[in-house]
This record gives sequence, C-alpha cells and structure tokens, in this order.
Amino acid sequence: MKLTKILIILMAITLVSSQATGQVHLAYDTLIAGSINPVGEIDSFTFHGQGGDSMMLRYHRITVNGDLRLELFNPAHVHVLNLTATSGSIDTVDYVLPDPGLYTVYLSERDGNQTLNYTLQLMRRICGHYDSTAQELTIVPVNSGANVRLYCFPKVIRQ
Repeated sequence: MKLTKILIILMAITLVSSQATGQVHLAYDTLIAGSINPVGEIDSFTFHGQGGDSMMLRYHRITVNGDLRLELFNPAHVHVLNLTATSGSIDTVDYVLPDPGLYTVYLSERDGNQTLNYTLQLMRRICGHYDSTAQELTIVPVNSGANVRLYCFPKVIRQ
C-alpha cells in the first residue's frame, strides 16, 4: 500500500516537472537568456500580435548538449510552428501572424532528456512607408549579437 502511494506521488512529481513553467511575457526586441533545467522542463513565453504582423523569432542553443525545440501556438492554441536547433548557430524563423491575439512560444529540449542553455529574441518586421525616390538599398553586415531592425519593402515593377 505504501509503495503504491509512493509511486503515485513520484508519477505526479514527474508530470508536474515536465509541464511548462510559468509563462513569461516576451517583449519585442528583448533578448532573453534561459535554460532548460531540470530535464524535461518546458519554458513558456507569450506575446501579443496583430493580424498581418510580420515577425521573426531568433533562438540559439548555447550549450553543446541537447537540441532546442521551439513551438509556436496561435491565439486559438493551434500549433503553427515546430522547429529544432541542432547546431551552435543562431536559428531564425520568419512568420506572418494571421490573427490578432496572444501567441505562445514553448522552448524545450527535443527529446526531453537533457538540460541546455539558450537565448530567444522576438523582432517585428517594420512594413510601411515606401520612398519612391530612393535610388538604392544599402545592406550592412552586422554581428550575430547585434539588435537588428528588419524592414520590408514592396516589390517595384518598372516598365
């Protein structure tokens, strides 16, 4: 009888530790450093988006062990992205938000059996005014740790 109670308690502890930790609000243009620790932890972030917003998530597995999984859920909590960072490089994903509301990002170790450290950054692409007098676009390389403002330009067809 005591063994059964102990097993039930251990199973409950395991289920709680593998659930998402408390959600953290993810602000645009803010770099977050975190860790998946203990094994099985799922970190949860939320952000407000408008329908049609073009955004970019940048995520980076810092430690050599484990594979960082990023999952994005829309306001109806429908799974829209599932990506895994398996290298030391900084991975990015561009996504146009189809609906306004609260989006949720979950970060975890892909197999749930390792700890790891990571960084996460949410950026909004700024689409808007187009200067038809501009003659050229200059592209300047930046280092991977820089804060970057992303702009999108409409395609111009000249006849």
